[in-house]
Amino acid sequence: TGNWTQVLSRRARSVVATDVNDSVIEKARLKSYYGENVAFQIADAYRLSSLKGKYDAAFAADWWSHVPRSKIRSFVKGLHRKLRPGAPVVFVDMMPSEALHRMFSHYDDEGNLIHRRELPCGNQYYVVKNFPTEEELKETFDGIADGLDYREHLALRRWKIGRAHV
Repeated sequence: TGNWTQVLSRRARSVVATDVNDSVIEKARLKSYYGENVAFQIADAYRLSSLKGKYDAAFAADWWSHVPRSKIRSFVKGLHRKLRPGAPVVFVDMMPSEALHRMFSHYDDEGNLIHRRELPCGNQYYVVKNFPTEEELKETFDGIADGLDYREHLALRRWKIGRAHV
């Protein structure tokens, strides 16, 4: 929706913000950005080959937890192919909490937590909401990146994993 894009636009020479949904991109376009350095593009995170060129860095917030376990490794490999050597990569996402666990509906056959969400209009839908451990995150990057830095911010109930060079 552009929240992190606003932050990144203050620090980066250019930002390519992506989402698979046009409605999310349109919502993001309505926000104010620092300078004229943000481009928006519809892109499927599981098919990043549609993006032209190679990138100097990657950042994603609140994305990892929604990726099904069966797709996370292929996503990381696909992202790696779109990055220049030495590109920094950072992922930020939520840590589990008692309140979040009470909202889950069930586990699927893959071991994904499936969460029921209800919109203000009353419509209900189900989303994947996984909470990987530090070990699971590092295993995902095995053979792709090493020397990962994992940190937890307990007050914000967030984790961050990154690497200065991929």
